[in-house]
Amino acid sequence: MMKVIVTLLLALFCGLLPVYSSSCAATSPVSVSSNPGSRLTLTQADNGKSISIRVSQTLTIALPENPTTGYKWAVEPSSQPLLVLKSSEYVTTAKPGLVGAGGQRILRFQARRTGTEKLRLKLWRSWEGDSSITDRFAVTVTVQR
Repeated sequence: MMKVIVTLLLALFCGLLPVYSSSCAATSPVSVSSNPGSRLTLTQADNGKSISIRVSQTLTIALPENPTTGYKWAVEPSSQPLLVLKSSEYVTTAKPGLVGAGGQRILRFQARRTGTEKLRLKLWRSWEGDSSITDRFAVTVTVQR
């Protein structure tokens, strides 16, 4: 009986929190509500996932970054972008006075039209080119009406 309860709780947890739970299957799609004003925030744990959002919704991606090293997250170009980058800002997560400590790059996208696109980001030094890429982040985004 206890095994059944634990299994049901785990299934419920994975079904309700797929964005935040790395213990759930990485291939399960992540969806947001049909509310056009709703937002979805992805982190490094969501790399490789597929998500579904609606036109006009905001998709936020928060990734670790330390710009004092020269490395910054950048969006890789897409031929027919469904998502438009609305803002990109660095937010420090360190205590005041910690010189050189890292933080997070917060990128906000807005879904403009329906379709499917692989959104790709790279952590690099732009002046050194692609040979400087140290990390990548990608999600497949399906935009629905």
